Amino acid sequence: MLQTLRKINFKFDIIILMSILAVSIIDRVHTDMILYNAGLVNGPEFKVISYGLLYELLKVVIVLFAIIRIFFNLSPGRRNKKYVATALFSFLIYIGSCVFVFTLHKPGSVYYLRGFKEWATRNVDIDAVQVWILSKEADEYIGHRYEQGNVPSDLPDFIKNVNPFWIDCYESENGRFIELLWPHAFSEYKGIAVGSPAIKTEQEELIKHSNYNFQYRHSIKPGVYVVLGR
Repeated sequence: MLQTLRKINFKFDIIILMSILAVSIIDRVHTDMILYNAGLVNGPEFKVISYGLLYELLKVVIVLFAIIRIFFNLSPGRRNKKYVATALFSFLIYIGSCVFVFTLHKPGSVYYLRGFKEWATRNVDIDAVQVWILSKEADEYIGHRYEQGNVPSDLPDFIKNVNPFWIDCYESENGRFIELLWPHAFSEYKGIAVGSPAIKTEQEELIKHSNYNFQYRHSIKPGVYVVLGR
């Protein structure tokens, strides 16, 4: 195999193109995995920023190397075309990876919520919360929002023990809801919304309230979903 590789005139060009393609693929897979794992522990996703910058820098370095390589190998003939073609294709792969992320790839919130859904099902007694919010016991709490440190002592333990930062009990057009919420990233929040089993929530649905405010939802069961928004 090594003998065959030595006979290929374009082997270094192939290495350059395969390198930027591999980094682009690893970037997406690793980033999605970080987001999913962060959701699994109800944790922050700041690692994504540092790794994202690292991968972007690595891709830029490869493209710049392919471009600079042209000027160090200037000579008449077909060889220049080879260097130019390699630089052009590496740049197109880089641009293509950016276009893919912003058009075809699912947003990071979707991967985070997939992990957060598993955390919620393991750590929250969802069935008990759903029964409680629809019962008369919850009547006095409807229309109130409680912040951590100011939670009524008579709230059920299966709500308080989850230690949410906010507890929001309200009546909507779809009936009663309770939301257990935590701060998330920059001016964002995440949480678990529990309401009537008659309510249906599409999985991985983006809901926009305005150009600034948005929500991503992921259904756990009828009337129950995890949410990430701003």
